[in-house]
Amino acid sequence: MNGFFVLAADEEISSELQTALLSWKRRKPKANVYEMARRTWYLGKWIHHSGWYPDWQRRLYRRDAAKFTGLIHEALRFEGAPGRLAGDLLHYTVRTFAEHKRRWSAIRHWRRSNLLENGKKRWRRRCGWLRHGVFSRIFVLRGGFLDGYRGALISRMAARSVKLKYGKLGKLLAAQRAQRSMPG
Repeated sequence: MNGFFVLAADEEISSELQTALLSWKRRKPKANVYEMARRTWYLGKWIHHSGWYPDWQRRLYRRDAAKFTGLIHEALRFEGAPGRLAGDLLHYTVRTFAEHKRRWSAIRHWRRSNLLENGKKRWRRRCGWLRHGVFSRIFVLRGGFLDGYRGALISRMAARSVKLKYGKLGKLLAAQRAQRSMPG
């Protein structure tokens, strides 16, 4: 198989994943695409829960059978089921809380623009229940509490992102309405 492996600049492969990749090279692949778990280093510690692990990433694929699409969070499009490799991609993403806030801000701007383009106008009600739901889902259901204060920060930032995203969306929609109502 003519495989292509994608590794981001802030990632490295664990020794277990390295072994799995070498084993993969020696045999005939059963799938066109393979995924592996990504483990994230956040504020000085590995995150094991909070919906961040395992963060399955499809990074090994046949160029003639799969294609990346999307702008910010690209997705690998292909047919069939992916195979899985043992081991982790080690993701060294956020060293400080300020860095986390900056990253969420950039992603939030893109998502907000996407919401506006898709005409999401019932934002007030969604903002309230989504914000609380996001925090609960990450902190309780996805085990964020097991990651300690880091899990609480991850949950809080995700909930804050929802609040800010929908708040800005409301301002953009109000500005659109005001512009339409102006004599022209």
